[in-house]
Amino acid sequence: MLFEVFKESANESLTGLKTAIEEGDMQEISNYAHSIKGSAANLRIEIARELAYEVEMAAKNSADIDYMAKYNELNEIIKNIEMI
Repeated sequence: MLFEVFKESANESLTGLKTAIEEGDMQEISNYAHSIKGSAANLRIEIARELAYEVEMAAKNSADIDYMAKYNELNEIIKNIEMI
């Protein structure tokens, strides 16, 4: 049940993250990535946590990275997560 709640919450955050990236809103990128990072950490989904942390820190520092590529990678990871 927690796993399904995570996926639902992460998908909502991913939608917001994509919009924030398209708008170039670094604060919102950081906020959405932080939310995904925390949820992933709670369930020990390290690959998602690490990537979300990377996006969060990049946005906080206004780093010049390909945020949409990171979003796509994070989206794929979350989409393909299955409960073991």
